[in-house]
Amino acid sequence: RSASDDEPIQTAAVPLGVAPLAEPRPVEPDSPFGVVAHLNRMSDAEREHTVQLMARAGVRWAREGFLWDAIEPAEGQFDWATYDHLVDTCQRYGISVLPVLAYGTTWAASDPEHGGSAAGRTTAPRLDAWRRYVEAVARRYGDRIRVWEVWNEPNSTTFFRPAPGMSRADSYAQLLAAAYETLKRVDPEAKVMIGGFTPKHWLPDQPHLHEATFMEAIYRQQPVPFDILGYHPYTAPHTETTNRASVEKYLRLPGPCWEAMRAHGEEGKPTWMTEMGTPTMSFMSADRAAEYLVVLYVTGMADPRIEKNFWYDFRDDGTDPKNKEHHFGLLRHDGAPKPGYLAYYTLTRLLEGAAFVDRQEHDGAAIHRFQTPDGQVLVVWAQGDESASLTLETGGSSAQVLGVTGGPVDFEQEAGVLKLTATPSPTFVILH
Repeated sequence: RSASDDEPIQTAAVPLGVAPLAEPRPVEPDSPFGVVAHLNRMSDAEREHTVQLMARAGVRWAREGFLWDAIEPAEGQFDWATYDHLVDTCQRYGISVLPVLAYGTTWAASDPEHGGSAAGRTTAPRLDAWRRYVEAVARRYGDRIRVWEVWNEPNSTTFFRPAPGMSRADSYAQLLAAAYETLKRVDPEAKVMIGGFTPKHWLPDQPHLHEATFMEAIYRQQPVPFDILGYHPYTAPHTETTNRASVEKYLRLPGPCWEAMRAHGEEGKPTWMTEMGTPTMSFMSADRAAEYLVVLYVTGMADPRIEKNFWYDFRDDGTDPKNKEHHFGLLRHDGAPKPGYLAYYTLTRLLEGAAFVDRQEHDGAAIHRFQTPDGQVLVVWAQGDESASLTLETGGSSAQVLGVTGGPVDFEQEAGVLKLTATPSPTFVILH
């Protein structure tokens, strides 16, 4: 990797011989493995190729912006071509689509001051027009899409402006309630998700952005207009932090939302982490990012409150070495895989359909045990920077030990006991 932000980012291709070619397959809506891929920005050919790469990695959910101003550029005039192809292609390769109903349009902005400008896209729209848009999308895709996310990061000043005369939280709660009523009317079985909150509760001087403020505004609506909490637990600082620190922050960030749900007797509603990730730059190596990915996915799979995780994002958005937004991908911008792609493939190959059994700590290492149809998989990592020597009881099972990107790891096994060294890089112990 580069030594400073002034140097170019060094890259290296990783062979993909371990991943099978993608073939058509049925969707697996219960899968916890999702990504954000920005498929709506691509040509049909590029989208087809990208979805194939997603399927090869084991991606089962794609979170995609269903952009109102692209679907209905003028009132009553719809253009479905991009989204028809997007939904059809994902479905063909067994990937469920999570649509983000967003943003506004210049012609339907509730604030005339911003109606004719780019800011009209982030301004809360007129509710009558918003309901018609939501209904049109739901009627077109409701036979294949059953979960709908309403807006993106509404507690961020970047993505949401309130309607005139309303607080930010109340304006979003009204927008969410209108979408909820419309979606349930079209399909009573549809699930409605709060548009992924971004962590803002650490800003004491901006309580109007805090997640708890939005949750209370949402709970003032009747009926309560959501089935799933969406959250964006970006945890990686601009350093290669320990696994323990990453896990603690990942589980701490949604806390204000979970507290509000518990206070209203709704702690049973699930949470989907619809964006999480880290740029691979001088402060976060590609190898460490791959390890971080596995740690967070496994942590989410082990927590009963969390149903799914979506990595942001699938492919780098650009090539500017100083722009961190260009380097979040599992693939480079030119499509070459980073270690994170192979880590994702290894994770899904071993844990798709697995049931979490328990979590233990031994000598500074975390051990997560999963039951699979063929046996058990243990995911092991050192909590801090120091390695730990582990002795694991395996009974009569034969063992295989793989590293974070699927390569073999040295271990000893004798008389039902397996010995290995746990490092900060996650290790998969497969017992048959």
